[in-house]
Amino acid sequence: MKVLVISKENDGASIAQQLVREGHQVDMWIKDGEHAKSMRGIVSRIDSFRPAVSKADLVICDSVGFSNYVDL
Repeated sequence: MKVLVISKENDGASIAQQLVREGHQVDMWIKDGEHAKSMRGIVSRIDSFRPAVSKADLVICDSVGFSNYVDL
């Protein structure tokens, strides 16, 4: 399964890591630049989540504030 994790501050890192262990392909976008190097080598880090949304089978948002993207 292709999974997209959208995060503000890398809160979903443990979920993303477990999904990789289970054999899923995980793309991760983290808004906070402080976490720019987090999860590299574990998941595929992407610069923008918008192009990846249409390719994902499952989208996980680990923080509040992303509801305005539901229709996307």
